[in-house]
Amino acid sequence: MQVTPFEQLKTVSQKQINEEEYLLNLSKQLGSNSTWYKVRESLIKSYGQTIDKKYFSELNIINEDNVSKKIFIKAKTGFADSYITSNHMENLAHAFKAQGFSFELVKFSNFNKI
Repeated sequence: MQVTPFEQLKTVSQKQINEEEYLLNLSKQLGSNSTWYKVRESLIKSYGQTIDKKYFSELNIINEDNVSKKIFIKAKTGFADSYITSNHMENLAHAFKAQGFSFELVKFSNFNKI
């Protein structure tokens, strides 16, 4: 029989509360009915807050075309662009498709920052 320390149970409980708070704050920031919030919520549930904070939060909506149901997003940094392109394009496509949208990742460019 294995005994689970109380502190360990508390940590799991805190994590769940923190995820709820994280999603609540995100919904206030993005709007709980926005497509981008719903996509991010899905990704957070699949990949966690850490990946969201490091990478998905580094994406900005450039344009949302509600007629063609397509959203254009762009990474804030070259690293985030590279990481998303290499690791999460299918995940993003699936999350957007679940909302009835497609998306395009606009290539990051440092040219405008010179």
